Amino acid sequence: MVDHHRQEALFTITPVRTPDQVKEAVTLFRAYADSLGFDLGFQNFDAEMAGMPGKYSPPTGELLLARSNDDGQAILGCVGLRPLPSPSPSSSSSSSADAHADADANINNAHTHTHTHTHTSTSTGAFTTQICEMKRLYVTPSGRGMGVGKALAAEIIAVARRLGYSEMRLDTLSSMVAALAMYRALGFEEIPAYYDTPLEGTHFLSLALETT
Repeated sequence: MVDHHRQEALFTITPVRTPDQVKEAVTLFRAYADSLGFDLGFQNFDAEMAGMPGKYSPPTGELLLARSNDDGQAILGCVGLRPLPSPSPSSSSSSSADAHADADANINNAHTHTHTHTHTSTSTGAFTTQICEMKRLYVTPSGRGMGVGKALAAEIIAVARRLGYSEMRLDTLSSMVAALAMYRALGFEEIPAYYDTPLEGTHFLSLALETT
């Protein structure tokens, strides 16, 4: 079992393990959604929140919180990782979009308190779970300018490697210039859309993960 903590000068990154921490993550996820200026209904966001931690549960998922090291220990940011079903070579692109929708909609309500080193290359029908997705990276206004976002992204990538994923994907918008630059600096590259989205200017990115 792993209970990984990352210590920074101004904040600490910890995994979500308790019901209270899940509530904190939900609060930040909702703040993230409110900050976007558009409705996340096409991603089944309300169902995702109702089922938290859902697909973000260990051993195949993870939620991380960044917390201030000062006396108040304010929550400064969050990020999630979840398995992303990927089509086999014979599957169509529409199947890939359907699989992504299923990943959002079919929420597992069980909360898991353990975090194990597990390889996730098991097959389910036409899909495998070797691909994961970074979701809901968000830094609160009070946490910006401290390197919280980059630290959360780097740590969730490290988690994905430990779990044995071969690829991490994410999506972001052209308007999110700083985030896009950060992802590219971390090694993410543009890929074709892996799900259908009504949002123009969406960038789909992928990072190949080297595991040991």
